[in-house]
Amino acid sequence: MRRTAVAIAFLGSCGSKPAPAPLPPCDTPDPASAITSAHGSIHQFVVSRWLVPATKVDFSIDLNGDRRVDNQLGNLDGDLRAFGFDMQPTVDTSVASGSELWLLTVETTDPSLGSDPTTATTLFRAQYEERPDFTGHGHFAVNTSWPSSTFFGSLAAGTFHSNDPINRGAPPVSASFELEAFDGVAPAPLPLIGAHVVFTTNGDGTLSGALQGSLREETFHERDLPILAAFFTHLIQTDPANHPDLIKYFDVGNGNESPCAADADCDVAGISPCVSGHCGCVNRDGTASVAGDGVIGVCELEDDPLFANLIIPDVQIFDATGAYAPSCANSMKDSLSVGIGFTAVPATF
Repeated sequence: MRRTAVAIAFLGSCGSKPAPAPLPPCDTPDPASAITSAHGSIHQFVVSRWLVPATKVDFSIDLNGDRRVDNQLGNLDGDLRAFGFDMQPTVDTSVASGSELWLLTVETTDPSLGSDPTTATTLFRAQYEERPDFTGHGHFAVNTSWPSSTFFGSLAAGTFHSNDPINRGAPPVSASFELEAFDGVAPAPLPLIGAHVVFTTNGDGTLSGALQGSLREETFHERDLPILAAFFTHLIQTDPANHPDLIKYFDVGNGNESPCAADADCDVAGISPCVSGHCGCVNRDGTASVAGDGVIGVCELEDDPLFANLIIPDVQIFDATGAYAPSCANSMKDSLSVGIGFTAVPATF
């Protein structure tokens, strides 16, 4: 029953799709083409809006060289929207309230930010600002306790591209990013590896761009999925009447609705625990989640066959030793792709 119900809820995830067209050989950028330095004047901006992707192609980039664009965050958000949850309003509120502020600098010899083969963009976390000024004249302060990230690249025709994430001529960029995406719970940490920035300069002096990168599978399951589970729990505890589907589909333990007296009653292997007569599933921290307890656990999301499809890794970014080594073969997918858009306005800090 559970599989059928969730299948109806996640219609956007289902249906037959045509086989992808054959692609050319994998991308192999020349390491000598990587940009590793920049000089010039510093131009300062504040991010006035983060734009959550609604589809896989929104704000996407090829992160592993297989010539396919990647953005698993877009897949997840697209289906959450189909289920009635839209992250964008919460993200907008977090920026407007001053709790989620990020700053950018652009170092270039071109004052118009039009063309420069050696340019650098640096991303900073800003300190909380009660009434952030996004008019183009706002002043902000850098949160020096948060690591910054510098992206080397080039400007051409008013568009900046940082080094390709698969170019081995420069070390991969790490970006310690987070997003307040859900009401009532902590921000979702998104520590990106192989991060990339692209933006276009607009005629009014603003920037329109995107931040992309890869998120390790274990990081997502250990740090981000608990945020989503806590959000769902917050909803069913504070407003259960308006969220019966969350209770029906996810507060289900291991999905076995039969009463139990022992672990063996829940599954043949006895892996799922029997707790107070209900079959449960085991979370990664060793705790159990059982049906009808008013708490949606991570394992209840991970064990749902269709929801789990949205949170599986879609790119291979590391080799067997754990070293950064994007692979177009994708034979051992280990990371989830992330792409999020932004607009930025001039500022000082």
